[in-house]
Amino acid sequence: MNETGVEAEREYTEFSAWVDDQSSRAETATEAEWREMKAEYKRREAELDAKSDTWDEDAKKGWQDVKSRWNRTEDKVQKRLGGIDVDVDVKRKN
Repeated sequence: MNETGVEAEREYTEFSAWVDDQSSRAETATEAEWREMKAEYKRREAELDAKSDTWDEDAKKGWQDVKSRWNRTEDKVQKRLGGIDVDVDVKRKN
């Protein structure tokens, strides 16, 4: 594996561990804490997404796995906090 591949592997592994840690914390996070976690996730995800084109198929599959785990966490937190996500403008009928 070349130096770029080693660096990508390290970043991916660190991010995967971060997602696991944050997913555990999210179970009891306040709304403000969740917003911070989500913003940090999006920032880090964008950085790795930009690099993922150069990864091999196994790394890409693992990357999709990490993103799926985070999506499950998001779903759980949104249900627990009552759907606080305001990324998209949605008109609701009462």
